[in-house]
Amino acid sequence: MTHGVVALIGVVSLTGVAAVACTLDAQSPRPIHEPAEIQRRLDKSVELQREALEGMADVARAKQLVKNAQLELQAARSAMAINATGAKFPDPLFDLNNKRTQEALALLQQARHMLRLEQEQAKTTQEGERPGPHVHLEVARDSLERAFRITRLVLAF
Repeated sequence: MTHGVVALIGVVSLTGVAAVACTLDAQSPRPIHEPAEIQRRLDKSVELQREALEGMADVARAKQLVKNAQLELQAARSAMAINATGAKFPDPLFDLNNKRTQEALALLQQARHMLRLEQEQAKTTQEGERPGPHVHLEVARDSLERAFRITRLVLAF
């Protein structure tokens, strides 16, 4: 009889250990956003930035492409930040990539602003007048090229 009680206690304790292990496994932090989703958003942002650079002649379209690239990059950055806060082990590249995405987002915002100023300048130029230098367009192009390079760096890591 004591042998039966010992066996029963052993089964109960093993069951308890298994239940605790399952509970701990269920509570272990997993990425809320899949790395593939983040990768897809970064890829999309890079592609939109590339299209905007190639199509700078159409300022309105370039401005919309930059806006969409900015939204994709912001979504990727947010997803990376959410994953980093819930990670069991910190990502050693998170701080670096976070700074890079912040810098790229600021450059994309600057590019959008310069493209908007270019549009306004084009509207105010009277018919028959010779348009002034496209300084805003050049600044937008420079900002966009820098953001493109930085976003590709984030994508590489």
